[in-house]
Order: sequence, then C-alpha cells, then structure tokens
Amino acid sequence: MCAKVVCVAICSPGNAPLFLKTYGMVDALQLHHIMYCALDVCLEKLESEQNPFKGKSFYQGPIYPFDDQKIHGYITQTLTKILVMFDRSDVDKALVEPFMREIHSVYVKHFCGPFSKPEQKIESPTFTDKINKMVEFLDARLSPSGVH
Repeated sequence: MCAKVVCVAICSPGNAPLFLKTYGMVDALQLHHIMYCALDVCLEKLESEQNPFKGKSFYQGPIYPFDDQKIHGYITQTLTKILVMFDRSDVDKALVEPFMREIHSVYVKHFCGPFSKPEQKIESPTFTDKINKMVEFLDARLSPSGVH
C-alpha cells in the first residue's frame, strides 16, 4: 500500500486555521483535534531552540505520529505553520520537504495578491486547486509505480 496525503493545514502565527483540506474518507472533527495536537508539538519544538531558523530548513520533519499516520511540519520565519498528514508513517522525507516548500511558495504568492489579507481564512478556489494538484502529484510520486 502506498502513502497518501490525508490533510493539508496552514495555521497563522496566532495558530488560527487559515486553510484545512482533507483528502479521502476521514472524520473531520477527529482530524481537527489531531492537527491541533501536532501544532502544539510544533510550537514546543520551536520554543525549545534558541535560534530555530539559524542555518536550518523551515521543514521540521515528522513531528507527530498518530496510529499509522504521521504529520510533518514546516514553520516559516513569520511563524506560519504548515502541517501535512500522511496515512502511513514510512513517507520519504526527500519528497515531503520540497512539497512543503512548494506549499509555502503558493501561500506567499496568494498573500502577495491585492485581495488577500494576512491571517484571513483562505477561501480562494485557485489556491485550493493549486494545493489539490500538488497533493495529486505527490500521491503519484509516493505510489510504488510512480503513477496512480
């Protein structure tokens, strides 16, 4: 069985959910709770380091295991958090890190638009479509044959 993305979440510096998209059949309420637990772990990790961004990637790696699932984290210098949950724990980090950087890039481009306001929930169909295409592409790369 190949790994797949279950959820993509983006949280503001104040930890408010800006974007949350689930994939497949999932319990949204339980998933919301799990993502907030992962967010707490992400923040603890950030607070435990004196200078968390000095010479380091924003990618935090796998930060929160849940059953067979694993959540990977990414924290920007503005303290925006990006969380991605996979349905398996054995996901290749070499594929996940560039995926997270690309989400960050799409997020930055979105907020550079004239109609976007920082810390406002992202409801743009164009943004959602870009994230969906990225998830589809990553899921294909994570499958054993490289195609769906």
